[in-house]
Amino acid sequence: GLKWKTSDTNTPNTDSVVDSYANMQGALASRINQHPAFKFCYEFRGGGYDDWLLAARDVWEVVYRNLKPTTDLNRSDGVGGFNENAIPPTGKYTTTNPPQTSVAIFRYGGAESFHYSSSYGSYMLTSTQANTGSAVIQLSDSGYQGPRPKTFDNRMIARPVRLVDITV
Repeated sequence: GLKWKTSDTNTPNTDSVVDSYANMQGALASRINQHPAFKFCYEFRGGGYDDWLLAARDVWEVVYRNLKPTTDLNRSDGVGGFNENAIPPTGKYTTTNPPQTSVAIFRYGGAESFHYSSSYGSYMLTSTQANTGSAVIQLSDSGYQGPRPKTFDNRMIARPVRLVDITV
């Protein structure tokens, strides 16, 4: 349960939907201690790495599309899935696409799953500011993306990510 920010006020230079690093720099420049989720990711040292970030909106969408933890139905009403910044660009979700990941450790109950409850989806914080008082979240069960108050911390998950090239 981490807050995006300790107040529902503007954080300059955190509105990129693709550049997680730029959003992190914006939070750092605006007093990192006022941004608990960013601070957690910035200070994280998993695997001995020091380049962890809070993912931007479209970065989280790619993570969800490829590592969806549940078998729950996706939001197919136009509020999830379309990602013109993905390579290749992706269309809206259907109720069953994307399917649950085949990677066991990322499935619900697995060691790396980003879904933490069977009764409701986990709210995954992104580094993207939606507007002055809100940040973009993504639900881990349905893929829904939308704004939530920056000071909201009920069920909010700040998951550090590293940006690595996965081209094969």
